[in-house]
Amino acid sequence: MSTRPVFPSPSTSDTPSVLTRAPLPATQPSRSLACVRCQSRKVRCDHKSPCTNCIKGQAECVPATLAARRRRKRFSEKALLERLRNYEGLLREHEIAFQPTRDSSGSESESRKVVKLRTPGVGLSSSFSGPDLQPVRSGNGNTFWRALHQGIRSPGHQKESSDEESVESRLRAEWDDFYDGNDHILFSAGMAPKNITSYHPEPVDIFRLWQIYVDNINPIFKITHAPTIQQQIIEASGHLSEVSPDLEVLMFGIYCTALMSISDEDCLRIFAEDRDTLNHRYQSGCQQALINANYLRTSDLRVLAALFLYLLSIRPRIDPRSLSSIVGIAVRIAQTLGLHAEYFNKEFSPFEAEMRRRLWWQIVLFDSRMGEMANCKSSILASTWDCDLPLNLNDSDLLPHLKELVAPREGPTESLFVMISCEIANFVRNAQFYLKFTLPSTKESKSTKVAPSVDDLEVLIENKYLKYCNPQIPLHLISSCMSRGFIGKWRFGEYLFNKANNLVSQPVEYRDKIFFDAIQTLECDTAVYVTSITKGFLWFTKYHLPFPAYSYLIQELRRSTTGEYTERAWQAIALNFEERDMFTTSPKSKLFKTLCHMLVKAWEARENALEEKHEAYVTPTFITNIRLKFAIPQPRSSQINPENVLSAFPRSIPPEMQRSVASDAFPGSVAEGYGPSTMGLDIEGDLMSLWPMEWQFMNSSMDNSWNSS
Repeated sequence: MSTRPVFPSPSTSDTPSVLTRAPLPATQPSRSLACVRCQSRKVRCDHKSPCTNCIKGQAECVPATLAARRRRKRFSEKALLERLRNYEGLLREHEIAFQPTRDSSGSESESRKVVKLRTPGVGLSSSFSGPDLQPVRSGNGNTFWRALHQGIRSPGHQKESSDEESVESRLRAEWDDFYDGNDHILFSAGMAPKNITSYHPEPVDIFRLWQIYVDNINPIFKITHAPTIQQQIIEASGHLSEVSPDLEVLMFGIYCTALMSISDEDCLRIFAEDRDTLNHRYQSGCQQALINANYLRTSDLRVLAALFLYLLSIRPRIDPRSLSSIVGIAVRIAQTLGLHAEYFNKEFSPFEAEMRRRLWWQIVLFDSRMGEMANCKSSILASTWDCDLPLNLNDSDLLPHLKELVAPREGPTESLFVMISCEIANFVRNAQFYLKFTLPSTKESKSTKVAPSVDDLEVLIENKYLKYCNPQIPLHLISSCMSRGFIGKWRFGEYLFNKANNLVSQPVEYRDKIFFDAIQTLECDTAVYVTSITKGFLWFTKYHLPFPAYSYLIQELRRSTTGEYTERAWQAIALNFEERDMFTTSPKSKLFKTLCHMLVKAWEARENALEEKHEAYVTPTFITNIRLKFAIPQPRSSQINPENVLSAFPRSIPPEMQRSVASDAFPGSVAEGYGPSTMGLDIEGDLMSLWPMEWQFMNSSMDNSWNSS
C-alpha cells in the first residue's frame, strides 16, 4: 500500500507554506473586449452585455474573443548545441584553430593545434599534410569554410544511409535558408520564385533566337559552348516546364541578347512582333529566371553567364552609370567563384577551366568599358589577378569529356575576336600609362627591362592573327576593323602619357602615326557599316564609338587645313558621320551640340584657307545639316541651297579605306611616309592637356550621348 505525503493544513500549521495563498473572491468578473459590431464600426463600446450601441441599433451583441497568440517557433537549443559540437569536431579533425565553447568536448590543448594553411590571396605559408581536400567549387579561398564544405562526415553521420545529403549540400542549404529571399533586391521588391514557362517563345522561335545568338553574339564572347548548349536547348524546348533553373535563365539570356542584335525591321519580319514588346517579355522573364536560380548566391557558371548576357542586353536603354554599378556585382560573383585565379581554374576539368577563363575575361572587359562610359576609373583590368588568357581553339577542339585539351591553333579560329580583344586587354592591363591612370599609387618598376609599347602590340596582333584574315569572312572583317580601332585608341593614350612625362623620343614621327591611326580608325569603323556581311555585328560597334579619333582629328584639322591627308581625314569624318546616322541615333545632348560646333569651326578654317588660295570646294552635306539643325550662320561664300547640296564625298568605301581594312600589314607606318608632318601640318592641339581625367570625361560622355539609342 502506497503512502501519500501529508501536507499541513493552512488552518493548523503555524509555518507559512508555499502552497498557502489568499482565498479567491466569490466572483471575479473577466474583462470583456469590445463587441464584434463596435469593432467593425470602429466606435467606442461600453463593454456591457448587450452594449448600448447594439441596443440602439437593435442588433445582436456578440462579445469579441481574443485570438490565441501564435507562439514563435524557437530553434531547439539542443539541436543548436549538437550542430555546434559537430562543426567543432570537424575543425579539430582538420587541425584548424578556433575558440571552443565552454562545454565543448575534447581537450583544450587539442583545439589549440594551429597549422599553417595556404589561403589564396592572403599569402600564408603551407605546411598542411592532412587529408586531401579538393578545392570548393564556389572558389572560396578561406580554409575554414573549405574544411566545412567538403563531404566530410563526423562519426555519427557516417552511420547514416548512403543517399543522405553531403555536408557541403546541407551547409549550403542552411546558409541559404538563413538569408532566404534576398535575390530580388535588384529587381522588383515583390518578386519571388515562380514558374515562367509562359514567358518562353514557341519552340520554332526558340531555335530562331538561338541561331541569331550563334551568328551575332557567340563569336564576340564565346562564353557558351555552342554544341553543348544547342543539344540542351533542343531537349528543353519540348519540356519547358521541366527545365532546370540554371539552363532556363541561360536560355532567357540568349533570347535577350539575340533580340538586341537585330533591327526593328528584322524583328518584325522574323517574329511578326514588335521588338519593344518582345524585349519587355524576355527581359522580364530573364529577371524572374535569375531570381529562380538564386543568381546572387550562385555557384553555377551558366547562371553567371546568363547574368552577363542580361546586363549586355539592357545596355542600350540603361544609363551607363547605373549599369556600371550592377556589372560590379557580376565581377564580385565571378571572384567568389574563383574565376580570376588560376589556383582554382586548374582544379577543374580542362573544358570547364577554359569556359571559366572566357567568362572572366568578358566580364572584365565589359566592366572596363562600362567604367569608361560612366566616367569611372575601373581598376578591375589592372594586373591584380592571374587568370590565363583563353586558348585559340574552335568549339570542336573543346569538348566536355576531354581530359587534356589540344594545343592552341595558329591563325584565325572561331575565337578570333575573343583572342584579339583579350590580347589587347592583357597588354593594356600591364602598360605603364594605364596603371598610372587607374592606380596612381602604383610604384615604379625597378626592372631595367624595356616595357613593350603599343607598337609592339600592333606587331604582335598583326603577325599572330590579322595577316591570316580574309575580309570576305564576317568574323575576320569585324576583328580586323575593331582591333585597329582599339590599337589606335591605346596608342593615343600612350602618346598623351608619354608627352605629359616627357618620354617621347621622336615626337614628329610619333604624332604622324597618331594622325594616321585616327584616320584609319574612322575608315575601319565605317567599313563595318557599309559592308553587308557585318550587319549582325553592328550592335557591338554602336557602343564603341571612335570618339578619340574624332576629337583628335577635329583639333588638328582646325590647324591643318589643306593637303592630301587633310582631304582624307575630312572624307573619313564625313562618311562615318553619315553611316552612323548621328542625327538620328544621338539624343539632344549639349555634348553632341558641342562636337558639332567643333566640326563646323574646323570646316570654316578649311573654307578660309581654300578661299585665300582661290580654290573651289563643296561643303559636305553633314556640315550643312549641322548648320541647319543648330542654326549656325553660314559664311557668305558658302550660301548654298541645302536641297541642291551634293555630298563632298562619296558613300562608297574609297580605295584608301579598302587598303586599310584588307591589307596584310598596318598601313600608315612612319616608313611609308604617312602623316601630317610630311605635309607640313602643325600638330600641337588642346587635347594634349586632357590626360587623364578630362580625356576620360569627354570620351565617356560623348559615347553615352551618341550611343544611347
